[in-house]
Order: sequence, then structure tokens, then C-alpha cells
Amino acid sequence: VKTYTSVIHACGAASRSDLASRAYALMASSGVHPNVHATTALVTAFARSGSWDKAIAVVVDSEDDLASNPNVFTYTAAMDGCRRAKQGPMAMAVLDRMLERGVEPNAVTLNTAIAACATTGAWADAAVAFSHMRGRGIKATEYTRANLVAAFAGSPLDGLADDVLYQQRRASSGFGATDDEASANGAADEPAARTKAQRSDEEVGFD
Repeated sequence: VKTYTSVIHACGAASRSDLASRAYALMASSGVHPNVHATTALVTAFARSGSWDKAIAVVVDSEDDLASNPNVFTYTAAMDGCRRAKQGPMAMAVLDRMLERGVEPNAVTLNTAIAACATTGAWADAAVAFSHMRGRGIKATEYTRANLVAAFAGSPLDGLADDVLYQQRRASSGFGATDDEASANGAADEPAARTKAQRSDEEVGFD
């Protein structure tokens, strides 16, 4: 498995997802069952080549396989493919899917979701991803802020990114939040209470 996985990685690094896919198929036909590392390597290869839809298809196909069952890195790789292809709503669909299957996102996962939303101005979805981040105690970075600024621009949450980052810094320094900052905090958390169905009625909703 390690040898095949290394080949798939190399093909992906060379932006040859076609060769990565062939290596993955050869592995299976040779009686070597792919594990989660091989599957993640293939998803990454498709993501890097712009084939975000194929990346998601591999994830879905492997979800019921105990050996190659996707982990946080697999889902994050698929979401990165959505980010590269400016498919913010699909990145959020992948995030919803992984949460439904009990896979816990990490900082990279949620930053990737926010970045994907920023490419399409999907401000409501970006706010949801950010709420997931805050709810898990994951601190925002300058990268988070930059993508939130891009996602929130021209929306009802325009300017909030700097407010929440300032509040985070105050909390880290031992100062409590002011009433205005607490209000900003509530504005960021509110979209998380919306269900996926409710969000689908908004401008940035998805199936």
C-alpha cells in the first residue's frame, strides 16, 4: 500500500491526476486494498488538478469502506479542491457531510471552508464555518481574518472580521469583552443556529 500511495502522491504533485487515478485502480485490481492514506492521496491529486467533483466522488465512494473510510484530512483535501475551483457552496456541503458522519474538523478544515466561501462571497456560509471554529475553541489567524474580510465585504457582516479578531486578542490578554464586542460575537454566532435547509433559501444557499 505504501508504494502505491507514494506513486499516487507523486502523480498528484505533478498535477497528473489521470496517472494518480490509474495507479489507484491498479492497486485495487492487483489485490491491494486501498487504505485511507491512499484514498486521501487520490483526493488530493484531483483537488490540485481542479477536478473538485472527482475529489468529492472519491470521498463519497469510500465512506462505507472500513479500510479507506475518509478522515479529517480526506475531507479537507476535497474542500481544498472546492476552494481552488471557487466552489464555496460545495466546500460547505463537504463540511456538512463530514459533520453528519461524526468526523471532527480541525483548524485547517475550517479555514479552508472559509477561504472557499471567500472566493464566491458566500458570507452566510463563511459565518457558519467561523462559528464552527469558535465553538471548538479554534483561534482565528490573520489568514482567517483576510478570508472573512473578503467573504463579508458588502454584506450585513461587513467589518465584523476585524471586530472578532480584536475581541479574541482582548480575551487572550486577559481583558473581558465589552458590550459592543459581545454584540459582535452574537452576530457571528447567529448563523450557526440556522439549519442547512434555512440557509438554502438565502442568496448563498446550496442543495
